Amino acid sequence: MGNISGSIKDYKDEFDFNYAIKTFYGFVKPEYLDFEINNKPIFKKAVKKLGPLGWYEMYAFEPAFALIGDAALTMDNLVKVDARIHMLLLRDLIDQPKIWSFNIEEDLKRIGTSLAEIAKKHRP
Repeated sequence: MGNISGSIKDYKDEFDFNYAIKTFYGFVKPEYLDFEINNKPIFKKAVKKLGPLGWYEMYAFEPAFALIGDAALTMDNLVKVDARIHMLLLRDLIDQPKIWSFNIEEDLKRIGTSLAEIAKKHRP
C-alpha cells in the first residue's frame, strides 16, 4: 500500500474568498452575468456609453432601483460609480426602515474616505 504525505500547514485556516469567486466566475459564461433591459444585454452598451470600468468602479442605475423600482432601469439612468460607496448606499437604503436615516459619513469613514474628498475629486 502506498504512503500519503502532506501537512496540515498547507491548508488555510480561513475560507479563501478570492479563490471561491475566481472559481465561480471561471465556470460561468459571461453572457449569463449580463444584465438585460427588455431582454437585451446591456454590458457592451454600457462600456460604449460610459467607458471601461476602473478599479473599484461599477455601472449603476441612478436613481437607484431600491428607490424607484423598474423606472430606474433605463440606459439614460446608467452611470459609472465608485462601487464601494454605491454598495454602502444601497445597503443602507435597503436595510433601513426610512430611506433618509442612513449615516453615509460613518460608512465612508469605514472605507477610508469622506464626502469632502469625493466632492474634491469630482468638481470640474
